[in-house]
Amino acid sequence: ISLASEAARIAQLARSGFGSRRPIEPWNAAELERLREPVEGLRTAIPPIRRLRELDPGRLLGIRLTSAARDALLEGLPGWTRLTLEGVLAQRRDTFAVDSVFAACAPLARQRYPRNRHVREKVRQQLQRLRDLGLLEFLGHGKYRRTMRA
Repeated sequence: ISLASEAARIAQLARSGFGSRRPIEPWNAAELERLREPVEGLRTAIPPIRRLRELDPGRLLGIRLTSAARDALLEGLPGWTRLTLEGVLAQRRDTFAVDSVFAACAPLARQRYPRNRHVREKVRQQLQRLRDLGLLEFLGHGKYRRTMRA
């Protein structure tokens, strides 16, 4: 970086999240602690990769969770994130639309959170959290892909 203006522009991009719509929501210590055991289950399910020049996201789809690892992962997630992952796991295909996850989550949300009037927004927020955890890949235009199978 040779120009001060270029450095300032890059710094501004970094502060703004490189154009992301919303900054990543921070995790609190209790949420992270609940994820410790499920993440260990995921680590054991991921085959060792010696050395790659570039990671092919398609290889992640080969990660298959046992039912015990899936249950531990669900158990380790807090309420809305768990509900949303249940909706994601209910999808028949690895690639799916936000609307299909919402359709799967809506009945569960009505039972668990009957007073919540912003279910769609909450599910969308939790999809972003699952993306941040690496469990989903955002493809754009309301489409996602699971990075694991359970």
